[in-house]
Amino acid sequence: MDTIVITGGTGLIGKHLGKILMEKGYDVALFSRYRKSDGDIPSYYWDPEKNEIEMEALERADCIIPLAGAGIGDQRW
Repeated sequence: MDTIVITGGTGLIGKHLGKILMEKGYDVALFSRYRKSDGDIPSYYWDPEKNEIEMEALERADCIIPLAGAGIGDQRW
């Protein structure tokens, strides 16, 4: 099955999407600004402001879902 990497995967939508994709049999990984794992989903470090990224996640990714950004309640829209 394909490996899907989610940017913003620790946010509200990303957490739920990751679980749904895993239930459907996909391998899922997350990009996060923090080095941690979210349960069964591996997390890779990514800091676009510092231009730092763990290349392993990109190397294993078949697809990337971009959900990174400020939370809906974190700033004025």
